[in-house]
Amino acid sequence: MKEIVNMNQEPIAIIGLSCRFSKAENIESFQELVKNGVDAITNSSRNSNHSSSSIWGGFLENIDQFAADFFKISPPEAAMIDPQHRLLLEIAWEALEDAGQVPQNLAGSRTGVFVGIASNDYSRLISDQGIEHLNVTTGNQRGMTANRISYFFDFRGISLSVDTACSSALVAVDRACHSLWTGESTLALAGGVNLILVENGTERFENAGLIAADNRCKVFDARADGYVRSEGVGMVVLKSLAQAQADRDHVYAIIKGNAVNNNGRSNNLTAPNLQAQVELLQQAYQNAGVDPATICYIETHATGTPIGDALELKAIGKVLGKQRSADNPCRVGSIKTNIGHTEAASGMAGLIKVILSLRHRQLFPTLHFQQPNPAVDFEKLGLRVQQTLEPLVQTEQPLRMGVSAFGFGGTNAHVVLEEAPLPLPIHPIAAPFHLFTLSAQTDTALQTLVKRYLVWLSQNPDIDLGNLCYSANVGRSHFQYGLFTIASSLKELQENLENFLQSSTTSKVLTQKASKRQRQIDTLSIIQDITTITQPHEISSLVESNALLWHQILTKLGNLWLENNNIDWNLIYSADYYQLISLPSYPFERQSCWFQSTVNVSIPSEIRNLSPQQPQDNTPVIDSEDLITGTFIPPRNDLEQQLTAIWEQVLNVKPIGVKDNFFDLGGNSSVTVSLIAKIETILGKKLPITALFELMTIADLAHYLENEDISNNPPIKEANNTPPSDPNIPKYQLSEEQERSLLAITVGRQGERPHPYSFMVKIHSRDNFKKPFFYCANSYQEALPLANCLEYPFFLLESGYAVFGSDNAYAIKALAARHLEDILKVQPHGSYSIGGYSYGTLVAYEISQQLQARGKTVDLLVIFDRPGTHFLYLLYQEWQKQLFRCRWIVSYLQKSNTRTRLQYLREKGLKILCRMGLKQTPFESPSLEEREKESDLESISSPCPYQFAPYDARVALFCAEERKTPLWLFSRNGWGKEILPKLEIFKVPGNHHTMIQFPHVRVLAKQLNTCLGIELGRGH
Repeated sequence: MKEIVNMNQEPIAIIGLSCRFSKAENIESFQELVKNGVDAITNSSRNSNHSSSSIWGGFLENIDQFAADFFKISPPEAAMIDPQHRLLLEIAWEALEDAGQVPQNLAGSRTGVFVGIASNDYSRLISDQGIEHLNVTTGNQRGMTANRISYFFDFRGISLSVDTACSSALVAVDRACHSLWTGESTLALAGGVNLILVENGTERFENAGLIAADNRCKVFDARADGYVRSEGVGMVVLKSLAQAQADRDHVYAIIKGNAVNNNGRSNNLTAPNLQAQVELLQQAYQNAGVDPATICYIETHATGTPIGDALELKAIGKVLGKQRSADNPCRVGSIKTNIGHTEAASGMAGLIKVILSLRHRQLFPTLHFQQPNPAVDFEKLGLRVQQTLEPLVQTEQPLRMGVSAFGFGGTNAHVVLEEAPLPLPIHPIAAPFHLFTLSAQTDTALQTLVKRYLVWLSQNPDIDLGNLCYSANVGRSHFQYGLFTIASSLKELQENLENFLQSSTTSKVLTQKASKRQRQIDTLSIIQDITTITQPHEISSLVESNALLWHQILTKLGNLWLENNNIDWNLIYSADYYQLISLPSYPFERQSCWFQSTVNVSIPSEIRNLSPQQPQDNTPVIDSEDLITGTFIPPRNDLEQQLTAIWEQVLNVKPIGVKDNFFDLGGNSSVTVSLIAKIETILGKKLPITALFELMTIADLAHYLENEDISNNPPIKEANNTPPSDPNIPKYQLSEEQERSLLAITVGRQGERPHPYSFMVKIHSRDNFKKPFFYCANSYQEALPLANCLEYPFFLLESGYAVFGSDNAYAIKALAARHLEDILKVQPHGSYSIGGYSYGTLVAYEISQQLQARGKTVDLLVIFDRPGTHFLYLLYQEWQKQLFRCRWIVSYLQKSNTRTRLQYLREKGLKILCRMGLKQTPFESPSLEEREKESDLESISSPCPYQFAPYDARVALFCAEERKTPLWLFSRNGWGKEILPKLEIFKVPGNHHTMIQFPHVRVLAKQLNTCLGIELGRGH
């Protein structure tokens, strides 16, 4: 069967994992469980009343335990929070750690959280005690599950709790993928959780005949008589593959595509629907662009019910079992035979199992399978139950698997996965020494963390020391208690850590308790004080040439890090030299947090939610370290000094840094009034009452007070849209609505900016000694693959397509003028290279024109797959459109047996008009008054299309090979020589969408590197 090509969505990389299931406290133990075929079903005395009676199932241990101090939640409030919510907080932290994502660096980003959860047993237990408090509501509402994670980490992306019963977790993954594909999220956490805290739910399932008599899930077996309930929690961290590769993240596997549907009206509400499952699988593999015949394994939803499992296998056979030889069946299995049915978390359990299977190229055994279900003809369906641990040999084609989850209300989900692509090559340097750091919130936790690393080092003797230290230093949060050591080998590192455990005074491991607040320092200046280097790129050569000096540098940086200074590790850890790896997770120090009927629920929840008023003389000042642990930046000028003194007095908090958030410091709407009044009294400047809701730090407020005309309380502006000062240059200006809309689209993009409100971000600076390439596109996803392959500093400019929506000449010129100011800040002098993709071509073209109008030189203008506007070409394109429409109409008429084309067109037109809600008939003309109103509109409200003015500098046009343009007739792809006399054309594999994505973008980048090298060679 021919491979399907999907052009609408890029793969999603899975870069982090974390889980807890019965007899598996983490990913490593879960892998051992599935690898060794462990049966994790146990007999437990835990139930709703904590009595001596016992039940069978897959249970988590110590569910009352929670690291309340770590997550800044008081024990009284923690006791009111559903332990499912608490588990997810810890699992989210571990998953981010596993992905090498420092939570502090993600604060304020468009990180989305998607959680599958279907039960709230804890709320019922609390209600039985007659406890009434707001924390009971906020702590147990299922809708608050994802919101609590977003709140703690300060994530600004979508935060969504999903309840589709047993398919909840996998539907959450589907929603997370869509948020990444649409750009709503730049990073996503997707998870699921299930705890069994009351017995009557199990009793109802038993009465319905759904619980197995022997408390085992015997999927696909003739003895299948139901399932056993179990608990679990799991989470994955997701990012677009292009972004993950650009960031050199550790990728476990990739999601190629997915699908969700519903059974609709079947036999009854809870009955499976064979046809719906078939349609689900067909849609999932169509969305993924994958031939179902290339799938080697399916992790089924199968729970051990004879009818449901048989129908699922038949659906799989219809879609994936076709055209398979007897020696190449599609293997099937179910994690429920190991750990039971984790219900809302079951899709996550199956997903993580498949991820591990792909990563280690192994098929794991399915338990309790003895005699096949007589209702299933496995051979005819092209299926086989996977019963043993089986290694998978390397093939030219990537390894692919699928996972399903079905909700008993009818919502079905399927995800298609593929093994991770080979990581981008790194070029390790021969560093004689490496700096290794660890930190924790307490001394005890630090000791435990060292022990975890020693165990991990003994289990991973072949790990690269450089990758280990790189991941530990750049991929972990910094806490108050820290240690560092310098080692030349893994053996020396192990010896140093072992000596530390035996005696904390060892000279080879330095440790210190530091301030909770980080402080910003200039890392490069520190290095320059020790050495004679002047530029960052000189550090790598120093590493290999002077071991003694390198040891001195590491020692200095280590000591500064111990004092909680924020070290710029990127100066010594280039992404070209090291690779992120998975490391041991943080050792939470948990305490029992379970409700009691006598609990004093009136105790305030968190110190950060207090509402401090004007302090009295005897009121103790709150230490800001109890509220914020982020980087501390002191006042940098007189105004910031004055504002800091006012904030500290009104909030009764010290010390306050200029980047500290007003609301994190205890601010609220009532305190806002006092603070603004104090500022106006002392500084004599009037502020709008909403100022602190938009300017939430001293730095932002000071910048506003210094730069804005606040005499009449104007609205706070997002950007400095200063028009050109040259009176001979036309002035274009975006509207305030356009400014806000463009800012909303671009604000979450990662990268450096000339100023906080710029629509331009620097994606990478692979070689700062080359001149930059400015690239205008419609989204981050249209830029990342090219940025990852290009050898030049890469700046992404927003095209404005999502805001303007049409070819708006004035808006394009205004946005180009806005970009031009930022470009000149980044590169004030020299010659320029500009590029634009699709709609972005219009903005890039206009930027080049405006640069030349200012007397600047544009070496190269690059047009990515945008045809020209030559009259004959446009006429040809219109003829093609009309021809297509005629063919479509004829085909439709033939199929629908419509009597005449005229009748069809008239009926179609009337339907369209009715849908649009128009009162006029097709034969009525607009009134004279309406025509006059239309003629009075200015071009800025009725935009004119952008006109390409002649451009006599060098232009490179990159065309997709699959674009159907008769080059024998339009050899310049529709561009006339009178417009672009110096046009050069390059062909790139793929179509308009795939030419800028992997793998075709590599061809494009190679050609573009050559083009840029010709013009920019003197800038190397």
